[in-house]
Amino acid sequence: MKSLTRYSVFALVLLVTAGLALAQPQPPANGNGQGNGQGNPPPQAGPGHPILKCLQIVNLSEDQKTQIKGILEAAAPTLKALHDTLVADRQALKAAIEAVPQDACAIGAAMLKVQADEKAIRAEHEKVKLAIEAVLTTEQKTKLAGCLEAPKDGPGPGLGN
Repeated sequence: MKSLTRYSVFALVLLVTAGLALAQPQPPANGNGQGNGQGNPPPQAGPGHPILKCLQIVNLSEDQKTQIKGILEAAAPTLKALHDTLVADRQALKAAIEAVPQDACAIGAAMLKVQADEKAIRAEHEKVKLAIEAVLTTEQKTKLAGCLEAPKDGPGPGLGN
């Protein structure tokens, strides 16, 4: 019975620790300080989004630029809705963590919602990337892939703080 209590306490501590890490405000992804005021990046691909930076080096034709602009504009409402849901679910997670007394089930459920939101956003980004790649030539796809896989500017996670 003692080991079950220890396990429960350990699981609760693990959930709270992970929840606190997830509930922290995220720095803007585009590096220009723009976001929604809560440390979250804008929902659509902004000027600093990696795929847009990389598209600048693939020599797009005017027709390709128009098609890609249409893809991004079509995806923007979905990405915004997903982003808004993520913001709300992160706030709910933070509230569950800060609640007294804490409810491990509520924290766990809130964490699962945040993870599902993040997964949905990644899936939508991948859909947009695939739609953009469909517009590109084989050579342009190779350049884009190389750029996206290249090391990013700046220090890695946890460095340079």
